[in-house]
Amino acid sequence: MTSYYHLPGVLSRKDPIADPVPLVFDAPHSGTQNPPDFLFTCDPLVIKRGADLFVDELYEDAPRHGATLISALFPRAYIDTNRNETDIYHPDHDGTDDKTANRNRKPWNALVRSQNWRGGVDFYDRKLRLNEIQSRIDSCYRPYHDELRSTLDARHERFGGVWHVNCHSCRSMNRRIDPPRANADFILGDRFGRTCSQEFTELIADILSCLGYSVSLNTPYQGATLIRRYGAPDQHRHSIQIEINKKLYLNDAEKTENFAVLRRDVGTLIAKVSDYVRGKVMRP
Repeated sequence: MTSYYHLPGVLSRKDPIADPVPLVFDAPHSGTQNPPDFLFTCDPLVIKRGADLFVDELYEDAPRHGATLISALFPRAYIDTNRNETDIYHPDHDGTDDKTANRNRKPWNALVRSQNWRGGVDFYDRKLRLNEIQSRIDSCYRPYHDELRSTLDARHERFGGVWHVNCHSCRSMNRRIDPPRANADFILGDRFGRTCSQEFTELIADILSCLGYSVSLNTPYQGATLIRRYGAPDQHRHSIQIEINKKLYLNDAEKTENFAVLRRDVGTLIAKVSDYVRGKVMRP
């Protein structure tokens, strides 16, 4: 049986049931448990569609191969752990005159979002107060980062290195460009080589390509706070972001028949990456 650590409403951690390796997967955006103070006024389906639905399930085999899987339970729309604490959309929040706030953020990609997309649906019928945002930071954001950081540090201390895979899903189309263009099946982000070794990135790309998937590197997603914060290849800390195209397993917010096939292939990816890490371990 998988060993569980559960922080109610915040995260779950599934530890290795095989010989452990310093390999940690985290799914920060797959949570769907709405906290009591998440008083949005839009259609609940809008909130649900904004999640990386079922990504935590796609990586469920991680403990069987000696890896750890950490998953957020709260929704991305409640607070986004892949943003910095200062990434607050200033004009949309009441009382956010904090000089540390990043005023370049937009309502659809801030630490706490108020819209689902550019010019999209508003989540609330009021402005959030700064103390509400701070409460979400204290109750969910920081505990998630604390758990991920301590897990990575423990693996690094024991083995002399650690490999971190940050797990996401993305839209089928890249709408950041005009005209929009179809995204690859898998998009790998390593901040152009700044968060993990080229060898690790190429390994994942080769595995996925051999499984028959199209792979893109750093286009259109390079990775954000979670890999920037924990990736330091010169210290034997490797972090990479993987985006899975939702068309491969979702129809709107429901699984398609291909979900089982994709889960099997992600399991193959996990097994091969685990074997690679096992061969790189510096200390037993």
